[in-house]
Amino acid sequence: MIIINIKINNINHDNKYYIIIMTMDWILKSIRIIWNYNSNTATATCLTSTFRISLMLIIFCISVSANTEMNLAAEVSGYTYYGDVVPVKYFVQSGLSHINFTIRISRNKQECPYYTSTILIQHAGLPLVYQTENTFPSNFITTDPTFILEMNPDVQISFTVVRPLPGNWFIIAYDDYISNEIKQKGIDSKNCYYSIMSRVSLGDLVNATHIDYGTVQTHTIGSSGKMFSFKLPQSTYGFDIVITKCVPQACNVTVSYLPSLQNSIQLEYCQDVKNCSMHVQSPNVDDIQLIEIQYIGLKGSQQVTFSVVVHGCVHWKSSTVSQCKTLSLLDRMHVPETYNIYFGYISSNTFAFNKLNLTMAPLVVVPFLIEDPLDIGGTLKFRLQIVKYIYGLSTYMHLCGGLIFNHLPSFNGSFDLCTSLPFVINRTVTGVNFSQIVQYVPYPRAGTWHVVLQTQCFEQGTDKSVVCPPNVTAEISLEIQPCLDNGCSSKGQCKLIGQGSHRIVLTACKCDADYQGYACTDPIKAQSVLIQLVAALLLTLSNLFFLPAIIIALKRRFILEACVYTYTMFFSTFYHACDGDRLALYRLCIASYEVLQASDFFGSYCSIWYTLIAMAQIRFLRLAHVLQTIGAFFIFVGVVYDRRSVCMIIVPLLCGIVLIGVSWGIKMYKRKKLYPSWKRYAFFLLPGCVLAATGGSVFIFLETTENYKYLHSFWHVCVALCICFLLPPHPPKKVDQNLLTTPLPLMFLNCLSACPQMIALRQLIALT
Repeated sequence: MIIINIKINNINHDNKYYIIIMTMDWILKSIRIIWNYNSNTATATCLTSTFRISLMLIIFCISVSANTEMNLAAEVSGYTYYGDVVPVKYFVQSGLSHINFTIRISRNKQECPYYTSTILIQHAGLPLVYQTENTFPSNFITTDPTFILEMNPDVQISFTVVRPLPGNWFIIAYDDYISNEIKQKGIDSKNCYYSIMSRVSLGDLVNATHIDYGTVQTHTIGSSGKMFSFKLPQSTYGFDIVITKCVPQACNVTVSYLPSLQNSIQLEYCQDVKNCSMHVQSPNVDDIQLIEIQYIGLKGSQQVTFSVVVHGCVHWKSSTVSQCKTLSLLDRMHVPETYNIYFGYISSNTFAFNKLNLTMAPLVVVPFLIEDPLDIGGTLKFRLQIVKYIYGLSTYMHLCGGLIFNHLPSFNGSFDLCTSLPFVINRTVTGVNFSQIVQYVPYPRAGTWHVVLQTQCFEQGTDKSVVCPPNVTAEISLEIQPCLDNGCSSKGQCKLIGQGSHRIVLTACKCDADYQGYACTDPIKAQSVLIQLVAALLLTLSNLFFLPAIIIALKRRFILEACVYTYTMFFSTFYHACDGDRLALYRLCIASYEVLQASDFFGSYCSIWYTLIAMAQIRFLRLAHVLQTIGAFFIFVGVVYDRRSVCMIIVPLLCGIVLIGVSWGIKMYKRKKLYPSWKRYAFFLLPGCVLAATGGSVFIFLETTENYKYLHSFWHVCVALCICFLLPPHPPKKVDQNLLTTPLPLMFLNCLSACPQMIALRQLIALT
């Protein structure tokens, strides 16, 4: 159930919506006066009040939705893997002056614990969560979230981001505390729930004049300045703002470059000069570029002539000699029914990544596009392998490169890729036996990415640069895949998850045996093999304590009960062999996990119900069988609906106790004495109840993730042994005693021959 509370206050009387509301309110009052002549006053008042409230809500939503985006409350819980968080996203269009985030963490009850929550905000992609310093392997390219906040419950914060990057912004939140308690649903009296509410208010578009790069612009600039916007090609690694002329006197202006998020604002003073320029390195190629020119004279204005000169890589087919060459944007292919997306070139109805000539230029750039929402929830894998290299004994090649998001490094004369990027390939190549290089990007951000490769050749034993051999060929592959190579390093399960109101699809590793990390590669808290084996043996072999109960039930002719106990022992054993926080190597699943779990819970609850029916000693066997069957039906429905609810134990238990009380009460009333005997109470019922109560208390109240293997095994033992004490010494005495000593096959034949259909058949044969 979702409850939305809307509170409207501080309405400005000068607002146009206030005027509309007041006008419509006057109309509604007039309608109510007319209505009162012909109808009930209370009805008229109710209707007009409803109309007034509805109108105010409509006007409020219209006024708010134009500049504000809101998300419904999302649950906040402890973080173990990415499936524990609910990401929300907000779309920000290009060219906004600012946006304002408002975030609130709430708890449903004041008595709930006061946990600190961490909020991560990331532009263009899902924020990465760092549990430890080893959360991501060394060959992963990671980016810190744009904003990291820590908040307490019932606190609201608001902050403004100037010149926000365009695209989607993602927010996640999680508690720093992780509870290790295992409780049945309905036991926790507090039932604490934490949630995050967020809202983004969008600012106005920047008032800027659009210009085209490479064209000469002439504008009159005053003391208040003037802003200009333009878009750059994807292959840009820098540009110059060149002022060539100022009229009527020498230039007396400032030139400012305003990047997104107001990072590294550049300012150039052009005073008492005829011309000047400002160079901008590595601009964001996915965003609109903003520059501002302002006249700084005492009064008046200037007419300024300027242009934007772009520096970028040339296309690889161009004959122009350049330090940097770029290939065409990669095509993409999505494999149906999987999360894998491959990048390459489509030609002649084939899809492949053409082998890349690394020596076509000192720097080679391969652009590709990560899309939202298809790509951002997986892992980007980049692989490089040298397949052709003609070399001499006196030379070797040094290869550097890497993946870069939404910009290119500034390829000036002294640029060296090997020392300029934090995550680079840095290898020495001496032949085609060069081992392949693999890099990963978890949850890549949406936008333009580049593969940038640099080759340099040197003489052996020296740092003297030489010309590289021609046609050094490399094979490159790029793909979006689930988790890490479609798995989780054999230490977890890769899950496909759809989260949040926007149904953001992502893949995440749910680690086993207390492994941690994005791909379950962090063993800092991992369980030892011995602990995992002990847990497996305890949880499975403890079910063998059902064998005494099965033998006793067979000996006392409780055949149906013995079948139920056997069913429970079998499925509980194999459910716990498949379940548990263990590596897949130490788990055995003979069927799907859901089937085994449902069968185990169904058998456990049926064991309780059938034992209670047997204890009731109902003389009317048909009534007992009906109760057993109806109980099994309702237990099945409960298992499907909510198998972990405490009601699945309490309801059968209470119903069974009521049946036992009624049945035993009738027997005691007729016999005028205690039923069963006091010895039965003292030596069987009391120990059985103590075992059941002890096991149930441990199961419901004391289990944690650390002691689960011990206490849950103890629960198995208690439940199995209490049946040995609680099961009656024999079925109800109204049953024909001859049936108790008749072998089972003969009993079946006697029952079959006594049925009305068989009697009628024998009479028909006798008449013929």
